[in-house]
Amino acid sequence: MTIAEIELVPGFDLGRVLKHWKERHAEGKMLRRRVPREAHAEWKPGKNRSDPLKLLAESNKGRQEHLIPLRMGRMAASPFAFLRGSACVMAADLSTTPISSIPVIIDGDAHLNNFGMYGTPLREVVFDLNDFDEAIIGPWEWDLKRLVASINVAGRANGLNRGERDTAVKQCVKGYRSNVHRLKSMGVLDVWYLHYYPGSTNPLAKMTPEVEAVFAKTLAKARHTDNRTLLPKVIEPTGHGGWKSKEDPPVLTSAHASKAKVIDALNRYAESLSPERRFMLARYHLVAAADRVVGVGSVGTRAYLLLLFGNGDDDPLFLQVKESVMPAHAPHLPPLPGDFHQNGKRRSRGTKSTASVF
Repeated sequence: MTIAEIELVPGFDLGRVLKHWKERHAEGKMLRRRVPREAHAEWKPGKNRSDPLKLLAESNKGRQEHLIPLRMGRMAASPFAFLRGSACVMAADLSTTPISSIPVIIDGDAHLNNFGMYGTPLREVVFDLNDFDEAIIGPWEWDLKRLVASINVAGRANGLNRGERDTAVKQCVKGYRSNVHRLKSMGVLDVWYLHYYPGSTNPLAKMTPEVEAVFAKTLAKARHTDNRTLLPKVIEPTGHGGWKSKEDPPVLTSAHASKAKVIDALNRYAESLSPERRFMLARYHLVAAADRVVGVGSVGTRAYLLLLFGNGDDDPLFLQVKESVMPAHAPHLPPLPGDFHQNGKRRSRGTKSTASVF
C-alpha cells in the first residue's frame, strides 16, 4: 500500500461497531508481515532524491525576508540545529521509505528538543511533547524515526561514540514499544487523560540517580517559571504608566504599530473559544505587543508576544500568536480532509489529538 492509498479519516458514526483491540492487534501483525520491521532499518538516498538546499529555499518562501539569513545562520550552528530546522528535508526522505499503512495524527517534528516540562491549564507540570507546527495525518512511524534520528545526532554532538548512540536509540525504541504495549488495551478515557507528572510516585521510566537529579532541577525551575518571571525579561515600563517591549533586534522588536490589528484578531479568535474561556479572556486587556523570533525552523514566520493585564499591573498574561504555514510532510501525503486544510485548525487539533505514543 502506498501513502496515496491510505484512508486518512474514517467517517464519524457512533452507530458503527468498532473493532476490539485484540482484532486490531492481529491486523497489525498481518501488516508487519507485509512490511517487516527490518524494512525500516536502513535508508539510502535514491538517485532522484530532492536537493536538500532547494527544499530549504522552497521552505523560505513567504517568510519575512530580513529574517531568512538568521534562520540559515541558526541552522548552520550545528548538525542538531540543522536537523531542527530542516523538517522539510527529512519529510522528503521519509516519504520514500516503507510505511506500516497505519495513519494517525502525527506531531511531524518529534525531535528530542521538543520534549520537556510544561504547565497545564490546571497549573500542573507535565513532561510531554510540545510544538505542533508540523502536525498532520500520516504514518505513525515517521514521528519515531525523527525522534531516534535526533537522539543519534544529539549524542554525536555530545561526544557519545557509535556504541553509546546505538544504545540510546535502542532504549528510545524500547520505551516507545513498551508504551504501545501498555496503552493498547487501556480505556479511551484513560489514555485521553494520561500524563506524566514529574516528581510523582509513577515514574516515566527507571532512571539513574544522575538523571533523577537533572529531572528534579528542571522541575524546580519549571514550577517557578510563570508570567511574572517573564515580564521583566521582555517588557519594560514607559515611565508614563504604559508598557513597551524591550528592543533586542532582530529577535525582539516592538509591534506597537500592529496593536490595533492584533486586538481585532484576538477579538475574532475569542469567538472560537468555549464560553468559560472566552469569559476568562474578557477580563484582560492588551497592553503591549512585540515581534519575537522563536526556534530554528520557525524563524521568518510571523510571531507576536502579547502582554495583557487582568486585575492590575501585577496580574500579567502572556500570549504567543504564531503564524501557521503548510506542514513539512504535506507535499508527500494525500490532501487533508475538512477543517485540516486550515493551518491554524490543523495545528490546534494536532496539539490535543496527536496519536503517536510518547
